[in-house]
This record gives sequence, structure tokens and C-alpha cells, in this order.
Amino acid sequence: MGWTHYWNYPDELDVPTFARAVSDSRRVLEASLVALAGADGTGRPTLTHEAIIFNSVASSGGEPFVFLRRNPGHPLRRRPWQFCKTEHLPYDRCVMAVLVVLQHHFGSRVTVASDGRETDWRPATELCRTVLGYDSGFTLAPRG
Repeated sequence: MGWTHYWNYPDELDVPTFARAVSDSRRVLEASLVALAGADGTGRPTLTHEAIIFNSVASSGGEPFVFLRRNPGHPLRRRPWQFCKTEHLPYDRCVMAVLVVLQHHFGSRVTVASDGRETDWRPATELCRTVLGYDSGFTLAPRG
């Protein structure tokens, strides 16, 4: 079984708040010092007013993290949860940190679950606290 993080959110999130979340995500990803790529493991991550998309570099073989501001037609939205199997690769902490950022900005509208426990999220919440000054209030939803 892989190491996976899951999230759920409404079909559309507001533009100003998403823009702030993207800005904070960019800061956290840069501070992580982890080599990141675009969805296919090459190029650069996508951090725009419509999407946060990144992956581990191609040689690491991770799944892309894809979080779209507006997502009603995306095939993954047909499932109750979206997910990213990170397999404990170095970008795992980046995926978790971005989910902390998104939950910080959107509160209960972004629900996060994980194969890990809250204690497994400490490196990500610590990164957010160090870089952004916040982490309190992050919670994992029970899976199942």
C-alpha cells in the first residue's frame, strides 16, 4: 500500500483567497529546498490563480499534486476525494505543506485526510510555521 494524502473541497473556490493561498504555497515550496517539477515530472511547477500543480522530479516517480480552484469538470471530481500518492518521496512534505496552506486559507471548505497521523504532519506544519507564521488549527479528517 502506498503513502497517500486525500482532500476534498467545493467545486469552486473564490479568486482572492485562492490567490493568497498560491502566494503562500509558492513561499513554502521555495523554502522547502526540494526539487520540484511540473505534473509530468519535468519543467516547473504550476502556481497560478487557477491551479497549484507540481510533482517530484521524473527520476523519483511520484504522482502529481493537482489542486484546481475551479474543478467541476475534472474527472477526479467525480470521486468524493482527490488524492496524491507520494510514497514518502522528498516532495511529500511539500504536498502536505500546501494542503496545510489551503486549509488555513479556506478553513473547513478544504478537508484533508491522510494515510499518516497528525504527528506525521509535523514537518509540514513546522515548515508553514517557520515560513508563514501559521499552522495552528490544521486538522486531519478521519478516513473511511
